[in-house]
Amino acid sequence: MAFLAIVAAAAVAVAGSPGAAADEARTLAAQCDAGKSTSCIHLGIMHRRGIDAPLDERKAIELFVSACEQGYTLACAFTGDMAFVGEGVARNAEHGEILMRRACSGKNEWACETLRRRGLIDPREKALY
Repeated sequence: MAFLAIVAAAAVAVAGSPGAAADEARTLAAQCDAGKSTSCIHLGIMHRRGIDAPLDERKAIELFVSACEQGYTLACAFTGDMAFVGEGVARNAEHGEILMRRACSGKNEWACETLRRRGLIDPREKALY
């Protein structure tokens, strides 16, 4: 459920002026720099989709990597997904699969479902954990 809350929050425009969105992005960046992984992933989603922040896939993946290194499995899944398809980084399907498997093993169902959709794990298998 935390995943849905983060995605919903990132998808909803910040109320008020464009200045409010910039303030939100600055606040998230400061929190991310302070080690708050959920802020890193929230800001990464904003940059990946261009929602209340400039569309910047390289910045998004940088933020996801930071959160992944802090142990946030959804960030590992997003990093793997981007690597798998070559979004923001050179395409590296093998590395992307490894990251998504790590996230799936860490009980991230989105990663498991993504692996199933891509035919990388048996569709009848609930998860890798």
